[in-house]
Amino acid sequence: MTHEESAGEIGPGDSSSLLMELKAQCERLLRVVRGLEDERRRDAEALATLRARLNQYERVLYDWAHQQVREEDWKDFDESDYTISFEGVVADLERQQGP
Repeated sequence: MTHEESAGEIGPGDSSSLLMELKAQCERLLRVVRGLEDERRRDAEALATLRARLNQYERVLYDWAHQQVREEDWKDFDESDYTISFEGVVADLERQQGP
């Protein structure tokens, strides 16, 4: 049945009930949208809280690490003594992961 055929079969009472059904569906969809917007807002607030905590923990960790290492501990530090090749890192990870 084509759109023109079905449109021709709709009577005055049918269009009224169709309109009411569409309004009800629109209301349901609006409630869903509002719920999703509320969820998004709550998620954004939770993410902001977690980011603030992460920044706080990071600061505590840096402060602790700074207290653990004295300036004189770095006098004979040579960065080249501590370089690891990318291939070495991958090989270590593969060994840890196993077959």
